[in-house]
Amino acid sequence: MNKLRFGFLFLPLLLLHACKKDDVVECTTADFIGTYTGTSSCDGAGSEDASYSIKEVGGKLFLVDDEDEEYPIETEGCNLNIPSVDLIFAQISGVGKLDGNNLTINLSASVFGQSTTCKFEGSK
Repeated sequence: MNKLRFGFLFLPLLLLHACKKDDVVECTTADFIGTYTGTSSCDGAGSEDASYSIKEVGGKLFLVDDEDEEYPIETEGCNLNIPSVDLIFAQISGVGKLDGNNLTINLSASVFGQSTTCKFEGSK
């Protein structure tokens, strides 16, 4: 009977120990830096090969596209934000997520009031 009581006392301790929180993976600035190659597709168009780089200049991160245009980015954990950037006749903004070596970016562009969204998926 004592073994049965001991078993009932031991079981809750075992269950509590087994139900610990999983480790949360957080990204650092260094994790984002690099060149990502993959595909990009925009509203209704087929996908095409694309490449983006993320670099650090003066402690700030920048997203560089295929045409060497640079956009400032902000990171929080493994998420990135591209604040609205005003170009001559356009506005560009976006959000993204880093998952290991895989980067996904959703960009929104507005040119003369016409909006387009594009999705990039690539890896280092």
